[in-house]
Amino acid sequence: MDHSGIVKLLSNYRYLMATNASNFSRGSVIAQFVAGLSPSYFSIVMATGIVAMAASLHGMPLLALALTCLNVVIYGVLWFLTLWRVIVYPKRVAADIEDVRTSFGFFTTVAATNVLGVQSMRVLHQADLAYGLWVLGVALWFFFTYAVFYYAMAHAKKPDWKEALGGGWLLAVVASQSCAVLASQVAKGSEMLALASGFWFCSGSLLYIVIIAAIFFRLTLFDLGPSQVAPPYWINMGAISITTLAGTRIIGDAPNFPGTMGTLLPFFSGITFLFWAFATWWIPLLILLGLWKHAVTRLPLTYTSSLWAMVFPLGMYATCTKMMEATFHVKAFGQISGCMVYIAIAVWLVVAVGLVRSGIRQWKSPI
Repeated sequence: MDHSGIVKLLSNYRYLMATNASNFSRGSVIAQFVAGLSPSYFSIVMATGIVAMAASLHGMPLLALALTCLNVVIYGVLWFLTLWRVIVYPKRVAADIEDVRTSFGFFTTVAATNVLGVQSMRVLHQADLAYGLWVLGVALWFFFTYAVFYYAMAHAKKPDWKEALGGGWLLAVVASQSCAVLASQVAKGSEMLALASGFWFCSGSLLYIVIIAAIFFRLTLFDLGPSQVAPPYWINMGAISITTLAGTRIIGDAPNFPGTMGTLLPFFSGITFLFWAFATWWIPLLILLGLWKHAVTRLPLTYTSSLWAMVFPLGMYATCTKMMEATFHVKAFGQISGCMVYIAIAVWLVVAVGLVRSGIRQWKSPI
């Protein structure tokens, strides 16, 4: 073999080794991603689903359908990665459930399942699929509600509460209210499901009051660094917005309540308006905190998966406010919702672009 042939052979060998090394490193990156997969990643499904529902309520059926189809794919991929993690890294999953700093993120699986169920009913018109997702959502709710709160209360080694407590705790409220909302969609006049919807609404409402009191105490009476003002604090507003949405569904289902429970309609009407007002109160404050974090302290705004926790509340507020218009017959609710839906769509697009760009960067430089 001549000299040029040897050089060519060595060049090809180096190319093959580099290619194999790149593929190996990418495979390693994927394995590391699965191992460290955040339990709250299903917030992507929550955010995409509620923006789709808001678009549907505001006469954008094509956008709602496109986002719903996309959401089905994302939901399937996330369950694949989650089951992969459960099978290959069970100890990490167990550790996340036992640690209050991460355990509340598992409630996103409940809310995502129920939000997709509502999309299946209202956008895809698949009632059987919606019912199946509701059954799965309820099963997940029972498991994570009592597993998470059991370990939070009984675990001997508790982290510093100022570090552990945050807006993510309110995902427990979001999960409960998502069960209430989807129950009303699949009830079909069932007294039992109407009663169950009322149960989740009331228990979730009380849970919100308890947790938000602790969060308010944390935010106002202890030092708060800019890095601690994280997007999950938007769930302060998102949790009460989905509570408002559940309230509007309860009001609509009041005639199906068993016995004399229909007499509670004034109670549900008053508390639903109360929750909507408090959700509205949160929005300017959360914007001011965000401006302080990025404009005053100059902390750079970069993509993180927690940004989806900001998209969901915006979409949920637009949705619940639109349903307030239908429930109370006040056009001003519709006008407010009409503005918020475009803000929610715009923020969803920005965060989605950030996700894609982040994924491309990691794929190009896996090492």
